[in-house]
Amino acid sequence: MSSSIGGPGPFKHETNFVKAVLDNYSSKKNQIRAGIILYGKQATLKIKLNDYTKLEDFKNAVDTKVKFKGSTHTRIDLALELANEELFTEANGDRPGVPNYLVLITDGKQNSGNWLLDHTFAQRSAKPLWDRNITIFAVGVARASRRQLKKVVGKTGTVIYRRKLTQLKEAVDLIIPSQCKGMCFL
Repeated sequence: MSSSIGGPGPFKHETNFVKAVLDNYSSKKNQIRAGIILYGKQATLKIKLNDYTKLEDFKNAVDTKVKFKGSTHTRIDLALELANEELFTEANGDRPGVPNYLVLITDGKQNSGNWLLDHTFAQRSAKPLWDRNITIFAVGVARASRRQLKKVVGKTGTVIYRRKLTQLKEAVDLIIPSQCKGMCFL
């Protein structure tokens, strides 16, 4: 989840979207595996895949543990790297042989201040996830770069775009097939 989205009010649309996706996905509401990475200038693993097994506990944690920080940077690369190196690990709840899905939410584009890094980050940071067959859904809002997001999702992922944060809920049905067993939100 992007911590550079608008402010605490707009950020609430992002957290509500995460909870709505899980509500839509989970017919077995007590068998979820979901995690959250909050990113801006840095990326932080806020909820691991094995922190919560009950949907309501996870949703409560989203409201209490995932707070708007504000950032002038959008370091998608750091979020993708953290997902690969820490979130999708057996120690943090990843299950071998179970499909994994990553949902990236952003209202901007990669912005580290380093032009070369910002133009090569998708191949460098997303490729290890593609190599592990992790499907990426990139949800872009407002001024998100669709071109960048297409590079992030690779050949197997999906880019979803909405003009306003208030339209995020319209994208819920486009995220994650019902057979999904493991997921993460960035």
